[in-house]
Amino acid sequence: MLSRGLFVTFEGGEASGKSTQVRILEDILTNLGFDVVVTREPGGTVFAEKLRSILLDGNGVTDPLTEFLLFNAARRDHVVNVIEKAVAQQKVVISDRFLDSSLVYQGYLKGISVDLIHEISRLSIGECTPDLTILLDVDPELARSRLKQSFSHHTHYDKADIQSFTLIREGFLKLAALFPDRIVTIPGNTDSCTLSAQIANLVLERIKARDAQSLSTDTLANNKDAV
Repeated sequence: MLSRGLFVTFEGGEASGKSTQVRILEDILTNLGFDVVVTREPGGTVFAEKLRSILLDGNGVTDPLTEFLLFNAARRDHVVNVIEKAVAQQKVVISDRFLDSSLVYQGYLKGISVDLIHEISRLSIGECTPDLTILLDVDPELARSRLKQSFSHHTHYDKADIQSFTLIREGFLKLAALFPDRIVTIPGNTDSCTLSAQIANLVLERIKARDAQSLSTDTLANNKDAV
């Protein structure tokens, strides 16, 4: 069991392979004995899943700020009812997307002020920040090619033009440069086995570091009590 819960997020543009790698990581960690909770955004709760159907079908929301506020409402419910509870129970939470996606899609792509996104997010989710974010970086042309070959349900984001795909990629890479300690960028065109092994190693290293930090903190507290 973990000494402290861990919150891991996957980010990237459309058809970057996030969902596949989330499932593989879940299997690896579960087989190693960890208690794992897999979730997604928008979604993760009954309420948030209802908002997901509105947000992703492309027919109901056209105003970027309205869209962001709905994403934020879904995220608030998700954080309070799933993520924070699971982390408090010493579980590994793996989420397919989180706040970084809003910064890129509603901020970088659609022009909402990043300061406004951060301000509203601080009110709604507080200090809930991923311990590790895996960014799967895929060339826009490859992503569009993958989507054409996919039989899964496509959202309006999947149908965006190449310029939008390029802007989304640029946005994520800029975030990765701003938060190098949290966001690890991995080429999404790496073969699946190599990619999943690399991701699992990153997560296990982060777990080891968190446990060591927790042990050090507990030892320091015990020493103070003894004095």
